Amino acid sequence: MSRFWIDIDNLPHVTIFDPLLRELEARGHTVELTVRDFAFSVERLRDLGLPATVIGRHYGKATWRKVAGTLWRAGQLTRWLGGRSFDLALSHGSRSAVLAAAWRGLPTVTMYDYEHVSTGLQERFASRILVPGLLMERGVFPDNPRYEGYPGYKEEIYLGRFSPDPGFRQQLECPENAVLVVLRPPARAAHYHDPRAETIFQAVVQRLRQSSCITIVLPRTPDELAELAPLESPTFRILRRPVDGLQLVHAADLVISGGGTMNREAALLGTPVHSIFQGKRALLDEELARQHAFHFISDSEQVADIPLERKPSRDHSLDDTLLNWLCARFETLAREGTSRS
Repeated sequence: MSRFWIDIDNLPHVTIFDPLLRELEARGHTVELTVRDFAFSVERLRDLGLPATVIGRHYGKATWRKVAGTLWRAGQLTRWLGGRSFDLALSHGSRSAVLAAAWRGLPTVTMYDYEHVSTGLQERFASRILVPGLLMERGVFPDNPRYEGYPGYKEEIYLGRFSPDPGFRQQLECPENAVLVVLRPPARAAHYHDPRAETIFQAVVQRLRQSSCITIVLPRTPDELAELAPLESPTFRILRRPVDGLQLVHAADLVISGGGTMNREAALLGTPVHSIFQGKRALLDEELARQHAFHFISDSEQVADIPLERKPSRDHSLDDTLLNWLCARFETLAREGTSRS
């Protein structure tokens, strides 16, 4: 059996790796977790009962702070790896984990699904880079043997095992006949952030506060929480604790978000999505838009046209195909790494 190390760099990665970790352990493997203290990641792991070593934090939005923070956390992870033995390191775009694994001579697999993200570090130091097969088919990535395509969307890793909670709206104190909107601000700390998204976000906030909808706002950072708190009302609510994000977007009638993962989760679960992301559009999001499961908002004037209404009922039909494909691939790569060492 193999030993895997998983590094959690951001909150969505908790949801990605939860079923992968459990499936790997069910197959008899050993898995250890590290996590960066950022965006409720630590709290969410705790809620799921997944023990993890907390290493590093968010070091600021300035480019030099991001670079320094990545290197500093890579050093911390390298020290943590000392005296530990693993066959394969896994992450979803964690630059610090890729660096630390390379410095320790540990084979590493990283994943990402946004083709416009900075990839130089991964392409130099990762043993294998897994991306959606659609991106490989469209020739998005260079002819690089490190790249390998997987079937479907990464969100299908965990959506195949998703079971809706019929009482989730009641937990939110949201009447069944009310229009429930989930609102997530743009990722201002990301290197691909476009300030135009903030202007559109403010227009969305203004419209929702004037509506009869119940809005749940998901701040990304303590600073955002402090900025949004004065706007809170009985119908415009600021989330102050981690909740099951999948149950939330499934229960919602509409998701308006500046991020990619939550938008794709909602679209795949049948919840209407309006994206206020203003950076370079992901090919995967454009594919969902082509299927009429995804809508782009490109300026503040379009905010008035967003339908605020109950969504039609729809069952999602997803399975464990991608989860099983990835676990089998990880097992093979771990064996290959062991045989080379």
